[in-house]
Amino acid sequence: MIPGIMLLLEVPVCMVLLMGMMELCIRHCHGITEDGIVVPVVREAEITRILVWRCVSLPVSGIPADFTCSDLEKARASAVRTYGAAVELFTMLCKKFGLDPLADGVVISHREGHARGIATNHGDPEHLWKGLGLPYTMDGFRKAVKAAMSGKAEGTQASVFLGISDEKAAERIGVLCAEDMKTSGILASVSAAQFILESGYGRTELVQKANNCFGMKCMLSGNSWGGSAWDGTSKYRKKTQEDDGTGKLYTVTADFRRYACVEQSIADHSAYLLGAMNGKKKRYEGLAGEKDYLKAVQIIKNGGYATDSLYVQKICVIIEKYGLIRFDCMKTEKEIWYRVRKNWQDAESQVGAFKVLDNAKKCADEHPGFSVFDENGKAVYSSVDKKQEEVFRPYLVRVEISDLNIRKKPGTDQEKVGKYTGVGCFTIVAEADGVGASKWGLLKAYEKERNGWISLDFVTRI
Repeated sequence: MIPGIMLLLEVPVCMVLLMGMMELCIRHCHGITEDGIVVPVVREAEITRILVWRCVSLPVSGIPADFTCSDLEKARASAVRTYGAAVELFTMLCKKFGLDPLADGVVISHREGHARGIATNHGDPEHLWKGLGLPYTMDGFRKAVKAAMSGKAEGTQASVFLGISDEKAAERIGVLCAEDMKTSGILASVSAAQFILESGYGRTELVQKANNCFGMKCMLSGNSWGGSAWDGTSKYRKKTQEDDGTGKLYTVTADFRRYACVEQSIADHSAYLLGAMNGKKKRYEGLAGEKDYLKAVQIIKNGGYATDSLYVQKICVIIEKYGLIRFDCMKTEKEIWYRVRKNWQDAESQVGAFKVLDNAKKCADEHPGFSVFDENGKAVYSSVDKKQEEVFRPYLVRVEISDLNIRKKPGTDQEKVGKYTGVGCFTIVAEADGVGASKWGLLKAYEKERNGWISLDFVTRI
C-alpha cells in the first residue's frame, strides 16, 4: 500500500467463503444486522482516493481454481444478498466522500488491485461469482453503484431469482404481478404463470441480462399500442429459434427489449396484451377485468399469442401447482420513493430519495431551488413553498393510437370534444385526477380554456 496516495483504509468490505456459503463481513466498518442491513461506521480520515473490495477465504489464504459448495442454492442466495448490500455500502461511501465509482482506480477488486501492485491476487469476487454461476462482474458492480448514486437503480433486478427454489421464485413473481394487476386489470395468476413458463422462473439468459421476462422483441407484430414501459432504444441481442411456418425451427439473431427492472417488463407485457390490435379490433379483447383464469388464458391463446396447442394447459398447471389464484385478490402496498431534484429531467441534480414525504421535504428545504417529485415525475413540494401548479413543468408525450379521445374535463364521465388526438407527439401543460384513468393531461392547444384533456394511461412520456 502507498499511504496518502492510494489507500489508507485496508478494506471496508470483504467476501468470505466459509463452509460453502457466502457471507458479508465488514472490516473497519461495523457492522451488519441479522436481517442483512449494513450499518457502516467510517471515519473520514480512513479513506483517501480508493476503495478496494477485498475477497478472502477462511481458514486458508486462497480459493482454489475450482471449488464446490455443500449447498449451492444457499450460497447463491447469500451471494445475491451480499452483492446488494455491497452496492448499498459503496453508494454511501462514494456519496460521502465525493467519489465517482466509474473513475479509474476508485472501486477495484483484489485481482485489479494486484495488477496495480497494491493488493494480493487471491479470492477475487469475479472468480466466486463465476463459480456460483452468477452474472455479476466488477464493471457491472461499479455501474450499479453509479446508478444507485443517481437514483436510477430502481425496481427489482432479475438476479433475485437466482439461488432460490422454484416455490420462492413463484412467490416473488406472484407478488410482482399482483401489483401490476392493480393498474392493468389482468389476473396476476395468469401473468405470473406466463412469467414462470417463458422465463424459467426468471433464470434464463434473456431475463438475467435484460430483465426481459416474456421474450418481448424490439419489433413485434402489431407494434402500435400505448402505455409501453420500454424506453424504445435499450436492447439485448441474442440467438433464438424461429418457426418457418411448417413446424421446422431455424436459428436467427434477434434484438430483444432491455428493461431497467422486472416491473417494467411485466408492465410492458400487460400493455401489449391490452393494446395489441388485429385490424380494427383488439387482439385480446375482454382480457382486462376477466375474473376466470381459464377464460383469460383462452383469450390469450385465441388471440394468437402462442402456437403451442398445449399452451392453455401448461399455464393452468402452473397456476394450480403454486396456488397463484391467491394473488388475484392480494392487496399489495406499492413502495413509493420521493426524489429531490432541481427538476424531474435533471436526474444528475438529485440529492436524495426518500420513502417518507416529510423527510423529502426537509431535504428540499435544505437545498434552495429544489423540489420533491413522486415516481411519475410530478412535483409535490417545492423548497420555496410554491404551489404544485407553479412548479409543474410541461413535457412531451407520444400517442401511438389513432382514436384517443379528447375530453372537455378530466374523466371518462366528462363530455368529449368531438375529435381524437391522432398519432403523434403532444405537449402536456397540466395534470389532474379524474374517473377512468390514473392521471389526465391537459393538451397545450387547449391551455387557454383548459378544455382538452386526454388519459395519460395511453401515452408514452418522452
